[in-house]
Amino acid sequence: MLDKLTDHLSIWEISHRWHGYDPNNHDENNIPLQVQDTIRLITKAAFQHVMGITVRGADLKWEKHVPSYADFLENQDDYMYRIERQFSARLGHVIIPSELRKSELHDCWGELRELIIGDHEREVDSFPDIYLNRKYDKAVLEHVHLSKDNVLRFCHKHDLEPPGFMFPEGKFKTEPDEFNQPLKVDQSQSSAGNTSNFVDGFPTDTWTFYTDIANRAYREWWSTYDPEDRNTAPNREEIIKWLVETFSISKEAASTIQIAIRAPETSKGGTKNR
Repeated sequence: MLDKLTDHLSIWEISHRWHGYDPNNHDENNIPLQVQDTIRLITKAAFQHVMGITVRGADLKWEKHVPSYADFLENQDDYMYRIERQFSARLGHVIIPSELRKSELHDCWGELRELIIGDHEREVDSFPDIYLNRKYDKAVLEHVHLSKDNVLRFCHKHDLEPPGFMFPEGKFKTEPDEFNQPLKVDQSQSSAGNTSNFVDGFPTDTWTFYTDIANRAYREWWSTYDPEDRNTAPNREEIIKWLVETFSISKEAASTIQIAIRAPETSKGGTKNR
């Protein structure tokens, strides 16, 4: 059982203790099969931004913390100050949001995304070698930790019973029902009027389940969208169908997510029946 001061452990330790093994009794060449399976599931989930990771005691921001492009455009003045210095240096002049072309705004959003999740991306860069090629680098697996919240998120994703040594007597820090709360679409976040869904400009954990889906849907359907070419916008009905079939959610929830992730200039016509 973890003491009250410990809220994260390494992937190596969690994967072993989950199945009743002492992590000190194994090395990279003699890992029990159950432990291997768990390591591969965890590293794949972290690499795909299904859950976050902890490094040196700090929870790294991951995909769910990245605002959608639509939200970025809606509140660009609130987000732009985070990347103004870096992006101005790259362009060679001070950026003025109102004077940027749409393509430059999209690049700014990409710069913001890198600023938010860059540390996570670098830490999980070697994970495909682990879950695809079974190269269990113990140093990496001991370096990267998981918080209790992210272990619970992982369990919910894979319909697993949370490990007893982290959650004794079924006492969860975050109740599983929280993952099933309906998504609330609110595009009025601003420095002048922050809502309970945002803290310091970032979404809070109350959006866990549906924001994970929304971010994955955005990467799947909108990552190649060119704001200056409306014909590159995805078909909204295809997005809804994909969401329902992939995540087993209702059509109403899928429709809400589709609305939340789409680019604002495509909100009226042009994307429904291409």
